[in-house]
Amino acid sequence: NTNADDTLLTVNVRTIAGQQDISKQAIERGTGIDQFIIQDLIRGWHTTLDNQILNGTGASGQILGITDTSGVNTVGFNEASPTVALLYPKLADAYQKVQTSVYQNPTHWIMHPRRLAFLLAAVDSTGRPLVVPTVNGPMNASATGAAQAYYGNSGYSLMGLPIIADANVVTDNGAGDDEDRIYCVNANELHLWEQAGSPFALNFDATGAGSLTIKSVVYGYSAFTAGRYPGAVSIISGTGLVAPTF
Repeated sequence: NTNADDTLLTVNVRTIAGQQDISKQAIERGTGIDQFIIQDLIRGWHTTLDNQILNGTGASGQILGITDTSGVNTVGFNEASPTVALLYPKLADAYQKVQTSVYQNPTHWIMHPRRLAFLLAAVDSTGRPLVVPTVNGPMNASATGAAQAYYGNSGYSLMGLPIIADANVVTDNGAGDDEDRIYCVNANELHLWEQAGSPFALNFDATGAGSLTIKSVVYGYSAFTAGRYPGAVSIISGTGLVAPTF
């Protein structure tokens, strides 16, 4: 019998909000204009939340995201002429570091769409692609595609884990401001709370009444932490992840 040991982990609730002024004439003379604007604001809200989950600094009202969480595993990939073959051992290293740190398997890869494209564009010495659909009966493939693709879930898997393609992965990392990152994560240790019903949408017609202006506002509350077990995350970075050429 061992007594549980606990450490205080502060997780701040953050407000994410956006607004847009719309002329009353556009709403009354157009068709569904206000709904288009609200839908765009709602998508922007989710995009901002996703961006802060990855890159938030924890300051100035931001969520403390995965990248800036103290204690995550790091893997360096520094190559002047990067290839998928050179990247592959680094992926395995990121995978095992999660297992070693938290005694659990990772569940997902998260990478920028350009990094997924880098994998998809790679071919062997005879011009055969290294990432292929499983329906083709792949042999010695680096990754495979079988699941239905939609934004976020790429439909491809690598080392048995689904690849999440996320354009919020920064592409200005490193000394040359041109590197992206690859995340290997156990999603069960990435904790997100959202206020029920978030985001909320409101229209105000009194603030700009003199100019017939309607203000549309979308806002919501959320909290996130990767700090309970930061070892459940491995981040690959380095000069080998500069912008690929196609």
